[in-house]
Amino acid sequence: MKLSAFTLLELLIGMIISSIIITIGYSSYSIINKQFSSYKLYRTELVEIANLNSEIEKEFSDSEFVLRNQNQLTFKHKDSREVKFEFNEHFILRNEMQAIDTFWVNNKNYTFGFLDNSEIFVSTFSFNSNLIGEDVFLNFEKKYSSDILIKNDLNKSAEWLK
Repeated sequence: MKLSAFTLLELLIGMIISSIIITIGYSSYSIINKQFSSYKLYRTELVEIANLNSEIEKEFSDSEFVLRNQNQLTFKHKDSREVKFEFNEHFILRNEMQAIDTFWVNNKNYTFGFLDNSEIFVSTFSFNSNLIGEDVFLNFEKKYSSDILIKNDLNKSAEWLK
């Protein structure tokens, strides 16, 4: 009685073809996984910078005036609310009353513009951030109301007259 079976050579060729298919599948999976990880990192950093930009823009717009204290911006609101942004090299802290938010954004090269020579009222603020190896420039401007500008001019005049 004759048994039908595969020869050793046929089994070897089948295993070689199977290993080639498995290698192609693993390589494809590895490439797609690296691209997804890169996209996820880029998206996370982009969302973090966008959220930070939105929060600082909102504070510059809504606050009555902006003060600088070393590596910190303080936004004073009409309702006596204070919001502080503290800038460190690898992150930025936003502190409002008891709530603290952390923005994991690399930041450097701070530039401040002031309403007058006293360097108290901040009118412009900018800094560089890093998004996947590329520098991103963020710039903010405070438009003060006329009553704040008049009070500031009157205070300067009163100091000058003394």
